[in-house]
Amino acid sequence: MKPYLPYNGFYDLREFKLSPKLFKKLWIIQETLHKMQKNQVYYKKWHPGQWQKAQEMSANYQQILFAANRIERETKQMKLF
Repeated sequence: MKPYLPYNGFYDLREFKLSPKLFKKLWIIQETLHKMQKNQVYYKKWHPGQWQKAQEMSANYQQILFAANRIERETKQMKLF
């Protein structure tokens, strides 16, 4: 497997505390979204349903990352007490 490098414009997954399993899943999603973004004109014209699903996938992807970030912040705050 090739080493992880974030795509330009995407979050660096290494900056989040993710389990190896979740990291791998989000990496696959990130690669899929990147490929679709590169071909967005095609998808918007010929496969608008798939483009809509990609937008939904992107929203879910971000929600997972933001939740992981929130959990990390809350855990750090709890350690202060």
